[in-house]
Formats: sequence, C-alpha cells, structure tokens
Amino acid sequence: MVDYSNRLVRGFLAKSMPAVRALTKRVQEHKEEEEVEGFCREVSFLCFGNVRNASVVVDGAHFYLRGSVEYANPQLTVEELQGIIGMRLLQTCVNYCLETGMREPTEGDYYKLCDELKVPSRGYVLPFLLNTDDVEADRYSINPLKRSLVDSGQSAFPVANIKTEQLCVDKEFVEKYEGSLISKEEVDLISEELLCHDNYMDFVDAVKFRQLEALSKVFGIDFSLYALRMPLSALQAEKKGDVLHYIISDVHKSVKSIKQAYDCMGRSITKRTTLLTVPHSKKGYGSKRAAHGRIYFDGSNNNNSLLEVNVKYQPTVLYSNGIDPKDVSITVGEDSFRVEGEKFVNYSYTETPSSPQFFLYALASPEDAVLWHGIGAFASSQLLQTYLSAHRACNNGQLIMGLHEKFNLPRKMPVQFNLVPEGMWRHCLCQNIDASIGVIKDFEELINRDLWIEHLIDEYTQKPALSLPHVDLLMFDILQMLHNLQTVDNKVNNENNGEVMFLECFRGFDKVVAVRELFGEKTVNVLSNLKVEFDTSNGYMHVDGDDGHIIISKHYLQRGDKTDIYLDLIHELCHVKQFMNGKNLFDRSYEYVDRPTEIEAYHYTVEEARRIGLTEERIYQYLKTEWINDAALKRLAKAVNLKLEL
Repeated sequence: MVDYSNRLVRGFLAKSMPAVRALTKRVQEHKEEEEVEGFCREVSFLCFGNVRNASVVVDGAHFYLRGSVEYANPQLTVEELQGIIGMRLLQTCVNYCLETGMREPTEGDYYKLCDELKVPSRGYVLPFLLNTDDVEADRYSINPLKRSLVDSGQSAFPVANIKTEQLCVDKEFVEKYEGSLISKEEVDLISEELLCHDNYMDFVDAVKFRQLEALSKVFGIDFSLYALRMPLSALQAEKKGDVLHYIISDVHKSVKSIKQAYDCMGRSITKRTTLLTVPHSKKGYGSKRAAHGRIYFDGSNNNNSLLEVNVKYQPTVLYSNGIDPKDVSITVGEDSFRVEGEKFVNYSYTETPSSPQFFLYALASPEDAVLWHGIGAFASSQLLQTYLSAHRACNNGQLIMGLHEKFNLPRKMPVQFNLVPEGMWRHCLCQNIDASIGVIKDFEELINRDLWIEHLIDEYTQKPALSLPHVDLLMFDILQMLHNLQTVDNKVNNENNGEVMFLECFRGFDKVVAVRELFGEKTVNVLSNLKVEFDTSNGYMHVDGDDGHIIISKHYLQRGDKTDIYLDLIHELCHVKQFMNGKNLFDRSYEYVDRPTEIEAYHYTVEEARRIGLTEERIYQYLKTEWINDAALKRLAKAVNLKLEL
C-alpha cells in the first residue's frame, strides 16, 4: 500500500510554511505565558479513534488546535478528511519546530515528520475536533438517511436528540448520488452501524471512525483524535452555574448585555428577531434555521429587563449539496410557544432545553487556534466576524466577564487558520468538496493538489474589541468569492460557446444576504438556472431583454475593480428579478438615470454598498460611468438618496 505521508509533508511545507511559522511563534509566546502564570487546564474529550466514545481527561499545559467534522452526514467527506489531515500536518510541524527551531527542512526533517505522523498526536500542540451537535441531520442534503429523517418526524431535531430506530438508507438518494456523494461500500457500512447504535451521534462517529481507521493506513497518518461535542451534550452534562449555563444566563441578564451580543453579530437590536439561544419545542424541534422568534423587554421597570421570548417553528429550506443545487434540504415541523425571560436569566438546560448561537458556545471551547474550512468561499466570513467580535468583547470586559478566571478558559484571541479555498480537495470529475471519501478510488488526484493552509487575516486579530468593522469581513468574504474569477476564462472557452450557469462561476452568491433578499427561498433555484454569457466587448455587464440572462464582458471581469464587479452583479440580479416580474427593463421614454427600473436597481445596489462599508464618496465614484454626464449623475445620486453634498 502506498504511503502518502512523505508527499503530503513536502507539499504542505512548500505552500504552508508561512502558516507554520506564524503558529510556531504564537505557540512559543503561549508556552512562555503559561509558564509564568502556572496556567493549566483540565479538558474532558471523547477519544476519536480505536476506542470509540471513551472519555479521556487531558490536563497540564497544552496549546489546543481546533478542527471539526459534521454530524450532518454519516459518511466522511473529502472536505472533512482534508481538514483532519491539515490539522495533523500543522500540529506536527509546529511541535517539530518548537523542538528543533524554525529552518528550511532537510531530507532528514521530512522523514522525522513522517514518523511523528504515524503515531497518535503528542506534544505541546494538541489537536481536537469540535463536533457541533445542535445542527440538523441533513443540513446540506447529503445525508443518505434523508427520507427516513423526514418520515420519522426528526428532520427539524438537533442531532443530539435523534434516535436511529426508524432510520434507513434512502434508495433513491443512492441511485442518484452513487459515485459522487456516496459509495456502495459506505451504504453497507452505514446500514451495519445503524443496527448497533440507538444514539445518532454515536452512530455517525462509528461510521467516520471506521473510515478514518482504514485511511490511517493509506495515508501513513494516525487519525485517532480527541473530540468534543458541543453545545447540547455539554449542556446536558452541566449543572446550573457551569460554563455554558453561565454564558447563557449572563448574556441575557440585561438589555445592555443582549445589545452587546447583537453588536458582535453586526445586527441592530431594533427588531430583536435573532434569538441568542433557541428554545427547543416540546415536540423535539431544535433547528435554528426553522425557528423564528422575537425578544420582548419589560419596560415597566428601570432595568428594562428581558420579559419573554416568542418562538415559532415552521417548515424551512436549508442548503443544497455540491452536485445538485436544486436538491435542497427541508426541515419539517410546526409549533409555536413562548418562554419567560427569567428562564434565560437564571438558565437551566433541564428546564428549558435550547441551542445557543455558535459565537456564544465557542467561548467555552478550550481552543487556542482554529482551522476553518474555506472561509470566504465555502464558509461565511460573517461567522468568523461574529466569533472574533465576541472573543474581543469578552477579553475587554464588554461581554460575559470572568470566563478566564472562573473556568480557566483561554484569555487570548484564538489564532485563525484556513484551508485556502483554491486548494480545497475535490472529486476529480464532479469537482465537489462534499464528495464522500468512499467514492475516491485513487488518492493521487487529491495528493497532487498539495494541502494549503493560510494564516487568516492576522491584522484583524490585533484590533481592540468591537473595533473590527463588520463590513471589513463582508468585503473579505466578497473578495474571496471573486478571487478566482480568472478561472472563468478557461471555463467559458471550453464549455457551451462561452455560456455557463451563474453559480458555476459565481460560487457563494446564493449565500449573500442581498441576493437572498431579492429571491427569497427561490434563490438557489433562480441562480442555478440563470445563464451567464461572456463576450469580448469593452463594456461591463447587462441583462438580455429577451430571456433575462446576464451578459458580461470578459475584459471587465479580468481587469475591473473587484468591488465594482460585485456591486454590478447585485445590480444586474436586481434587473433579473425585475425581468421575472414582467417589468420593461429598457423603457426608452425615460433617460437612463430616470428610468424606474434603473433607479430601483441602483437604489438597491447603493444600500448594499453601504452595508459592505463603502463611503458615500466611494459610492458616488461607483455611480460614475462614461455615458452619464455630470447633471444626470447628480440626479441619479439624489434619486438613490446618496448622503453627499453635490
């Protein structure tokens, strides 16, 4: 059997050495600080490896590197495997640098690193997997049990509460996705393990563990890792006053604390429709996506305290998979109820089961560093923004004070790393990152892509609490989405005479808030069926008046300002919506800047420009084009309520 570890190490260090150096420097500082403070933690993990579900307590001085796998699918995906390998490579290389010093690796270093990878993780840097147990079991429509999850009434349950008794593999799913999302061998493995476990999470762990055990031999890397289930498993094991209970109680203690949490999310407290912890229905529903709520305050007292939380569960669309954008998961469940505010201020999970938002329960994780999976393309940077803002606010005494002193949690902001989106491993034919590992028959294609990790937006982590603009990370997300536009050339030159579907070249736009506000629940369906034509003109982009598809200049795509390109796409998608509604996009009875469809599209685009942080002056420059004279430009600026003296 081929041992891939040597090639993986060489490829990893060729591209990821800056990340290794950055983490080594941070770990050295951490080690020195812990020695001065005498700071030690005791963390309880599950053993992710040969001994399933064995509880292990790790104590002493360590630097914890956090990764993740999903409970939203039992089969191990290519993305998950890459994340686990990336963690082990990063951890092993940093530990080795701590012992030998940072230098250009020699042949001997490569072989020693491979030897370290063949044994379980050890050393000062310790990797672990934070497995989120409050997600839906078919969040991304890649779960082969999807039909039985709906039929058994558990599609809107958090995975921590799902029972396997009524679950079985969906034959239609297998027929459709065999070879892309699942293999026959995985179907047999899943069916076998279903019979052995009543608890859904134990079942998923068992399937993934068995796959990882086999892959350890293939890659020459020991994949026996520690795992931490959060937040529900931790809440179930806690009592009042323990860390997660403390976080939920403290964040609800006053209007000020709730507003502070909203600020971390970059949201206004005016509407108060985002619940900081989502109460579960007595019917078992716990999907954050399916739960719609509102926070009410009691204005009758001086503290204006939390009065109650109203919750409504309803059938809700989740996400599609990487093969069929039209195959979207749906949670099925209806219920409505209210919970007294005191239940959150003096929180007990036993009395009020609920799912706290990720940015809150992540504060209770022991992590000193994090490896994200494709932030900016496959994962939202808004999640990262909220995570960073919450950590800063805590560190500066603005939100949930005393976590370090009370619970021995890290004081410093965890350092951030990312699997570079361009380097994400994919199915060699289907090009999806959510391909199951069982469909990969030859790992050469993956190994040849190397494994590329970057130190993520380090300049942001140095700023004081809440000074990180929400818009900076929105722009980071947008620029990441547009980062690979140069690859469009090859695609349009080789396929369909320069015509592709929108989501094939503008991946991630179905997640953009402004786009989802345009098309609502139909967003994925509309963008998946929206044709994009690339031409060689020297123009920009426009919507075809005959069938509503978008025409884009390849020259503009190559040379234009990326922010302008993003805003133009929002503008044209607004025109697509108008076309769908039967509006005349080219009413010649109006001048261009006075045309109602243009004013509507520009108004919407200007609002998005403000949301991503552009100044009024920068927006004014964006509105300028060669076919609009100064007088018309001023009329347009006034029509879209530009806040600028002209």
